[in-house]
Amino acid sequence: MTLWERSPRRGIEQERVSGPNYLDWRSQNTVFSELAAIPGWEGNETFNLVLRDTTTKVHASYTSASFFSTLGTKPLLGRTLLAEEDQKEGNRSVVLGYGVWQRLFAGASNVVGETLTLDTYGRRDYTIVGVMPPGFGIPSQGELWLPLGWMGVRLDERRSAHWHNVIGRLKRA
Repeated sequence: MTLWERSPRRGIEQERVSGPNYLDWRSQNTVFSELAAIPGWEGNETFNLVLRDTTTKVHASYTSASFFSTLGTKPLLGRTLLAEEDQKEGNRSVVLGYGVWQRLFAGASNVVGETLTLDTYGRRDYTIVGVMPPGFGIPSQGELWLPLGWMGVRLDERRSAHWHNVIGRLKRA
């Protein structure tokens, strides 16, 4: 389920969530088994994926490490992002979408552990830790997923900055 903030005082019935409020919800939550955050500026950003002889554009999303478990989706190969990777300049890990894996890596079964280079705000190498199953593309057109915290998003700053889409998985009754 998608969670929103509201501010009747300001006449706002639905807006994205601030990082501090997301953290508060996670720590005080009694209803959800998992909560996850995705920056809401686009959901997807277009990055340049640097290959041996060329560069191609891919849709990538920064997500909290809990994103995949909140959605209840397991990777086809490898694993998803770990909490310890979801911190500023932690391990540079990336999860591939099935289409990118097929199109650019020829569906190689040994892709986990390989290095991928993205040119976003400077070139950075990421270790491929997993591949998602066919049909997984959340947010829409998603092809790569990177740890939210790595890019320096401080969820504990700026309660007034309503930037994040937040999703939750209800606990079983």
